[in-house]
Amino acid sequence: MADIFILFIFLFFLFFGITRPYVAFCGYIWVDIFNPQKISFGFLSTLPMSLTMGLICFCCLLFNMQKIKKPSNFKIIGVLVLFAAWITITTVFSYFPIWAWFKWDVAIKTMLMTILFCFVINKKEQLELCFATFALSASYFIVTSGTKTILGGGGYGVNLITAAGNSGISESSTLAMVAVMLIPMVLFFKRNTLLFSSLRNKKFVWFVPIIFIIACVIGTQARTGLVAFVIFVLLKVATSSNKFRNITLLSILAVFAFSFVVSDDWKQRMGTINNASADASASGRMLVWQWTFDFAKSHPVGGGFNAYLANGGLWQAYADVPIEGEKPKAFHSIYFEVLGEHGFMGLFLFLTFILLAWLSNKQVIKNSMNSEKGQWLNECGTMLNHSIIIFCISGAFIGVAFQPFIYYLVAFSIILKKIEHNSNA
Repeated sequence: MADIFILFIFLFFLFFGITRPYVAFCGYIWVDIFNPQKISFGFLSTLPMSLTMGLICFCCLLFNMQKIKKPSNFKIIGVLVLFAAWITITTVFSYFPIWAWFKWDVAIKTMLMTILFCFVINKKEQLELCFATFALSASYFIVTSGTKTILGGGGYGVNLITAAGNSGISESSTLAMVAVMLIPMVLFFKRNTLLFSSLRNKKFVWFVPIIFIIACVIGTQARTGLVAFVIFVLLKVATSSNKFRNITLLSILAVFAFSFVVSDDWKQRMGTINNASADASASGRMLVWQWTFDFAKSHPVGGGFNAYLANGGLWQAYADVPIEGEKPKAFHSIYFEVLGEHGFMGLFLFLTFILLAWLSNKQVIKNSMNSEKGQWLNECGTMLNHSIIIFCISGAFIGVAFQPFIYYLVAFSIILKKIEHNSNA
């Protein structure tokens, strides 16, 4: 039954995407985030759906070249191209070429599709459809884990997503981060949705996904989720017109949740944030980060994808006391992941295109503040920047530098600038 439903969605994107490139590319977002092969139990589990949808997107572009419009600003795309070229060079000289080329294949596809997105999406409604596809694709994982938590499940190390494994968005820290990143998007839809205008400003409708998001974050017991949520609250308060009211409401909600909703296990795990050295996982990450920095100093261009495999047993030399285990330990940070794999130049390019996307959104926000028709642009730019900041701070503790989330946010930022430019033309 699940396979039939997934096939129906796939055919929907195929049928409507033949003459509408933006729909085909939304289909790629769905495949990339949802990963239907991992959810399927039947005939779809062995099909290369990502490759198939990618080919559909390219065919759609060839048949609809007249609908392609170039972005107004090529700076971010230029840096992305340089970054793609650089990670290709580092992969050629990687320490572990078999593993490196496998990850390169995934990363380069993400960057290529990111760049193509910027030529395909031209209107507000099309960009909003991308937002909706992104959010709904992630909602399966959020609603599933949130429901289990509400029914009394959840917990650190518990598999909240049946059949999806513990990789990609299914990994608890990644799931918690993505869930919080979607809160600004939900709030944006509440006030500005064009596709679902009949639901605009209906508080109850948009309150439901927030409940599932919070339940999901609590259920994962991931400290990254708490960090991400605190960052969201601070950003929301900082940009609010009524700071005192929002601080009061959030304080009351926090006290209620801490007293009656979260479990003692959750409180105990979150308490390790204040004393990372007492937690084996957190202290192990900091030791690996020290190893990575020293590795990058002696290998300025990095060790290629999955270079962390070189630290098997070596990172233990950075501990004050002997640590058991000889297995390599992953970077657990987007910054150290890029630094260890692609050196200081790779990290510079990675940070540059993220910063340029953030600055582009800031410019859109500034330009639209004094415009009567600028609310959509203003709040869209604010939403994207909030999600980028949440990713950048939360990502300091998880290795998701080459998963699609940040690249889609960057693509959305380029498209937003393009829409603003076209509306002023």
